Amino acid sequence: MSLVSLTLPGCVAAVIPLVASGAIVQSENNADENGDEEAPTAEQPEAANVVTAETDAASSGVEEAGSLVQPSTEDRSIQSPRLVEFIRYSTQQAFRFSEAEEPLASAVLSNPAALDGERINCDRDGELEPAVLIDLDPGEATYSSNSPLPTSTSIALSLKVLRSEGVTVAWISGNSAADADIVRDALTSSGLDPDAEDTLLLMRYPGDRKQTRRKEFSSETCLIAIAGDNRRDFDELYDYLNNRNAALNLEKLINNGWFLIGPDTPIATNKDEASDPALPLISQSSTELQDDISAAPIPDGKQEQ
Repeated sequence: MSLVSLTLPGCVAAVIPLVASGAIVQSENNADENGDEEAPTAEQPEAANVVTAETDAASSGVEEAGSLVQPSTEDRSIQSPRLVEFIRYSTQQAFRFSEAEEPLASAVLSNPAALDGERINCDRDGELEPAVLIDLDPGEATYSSNSPLPTSTSIALSLKVLRSEGVTVAWISGNSAADADIVRDALTSSGLDPDAEDTLLLMRYPGDRKQTRRKEFSSETCLIAIAGDNRRDFDELYDYLNNRNAALNLEKLINNGWFLIGPDTPIATNKDEASDPALPLISQSSTELQDDISAAPIPDGKQEQ
């Protein structure tokens, strides 16, 4: 079966191709008026070229909305074996979540400013269900329908298996909730979310932050794995770092809850070398970082729950 060239972000472009046998994840669509919205189904590509989930999609054109434009059919596939690790890890953790008697470590830091890598535990006896989160935004930009993403049977099946195991699949972007239809169309027509059942975490009001959305989502689920193309996709603490050495304890989460699925980027050893875009060089103590994070404004006077 041929790959289908569709348009999604650079972050997720790296998620192709996935090994279908190594996946799992069920999810529910938690769409609501606060940005978790469900979009109309997009016009389907030719049957010979697209992965679908035996559902008939309503035919509708993808109109230009804000910075989002008509999807491109150009194939600019970026393949990353790290996505296979993301799926494998998610599968293992979901199984452990269903069987373990002890609390399970999530992918969420308990105290980001401490820089110790300690994570929030999910109580097995609680009512939270396992979930995974994939960041759609390429680098420091926001998702655009013009950012191509080819998809294949393997990635679609992998995510389908995850959903069937009771894992919620969520996609996050810095785009406005007003663009939910565009994002949903791309996920649906690509076969990544053929039944439009996944959760979308988009920005609900000016100044809304991904960190807020991640925190809220992790309070409603057991967030077992996060995938993105830079470390800022895991926690906004990286926006406050000037010294990568200060966050060395967090590196143990890479491929162990956090998965970099973008193009390989060399880690710099000095300021003259190309550095990880999410790990700039600095010297800042955890105490100073705590002060900076605490001083970060909560937009529109809204407090995180």
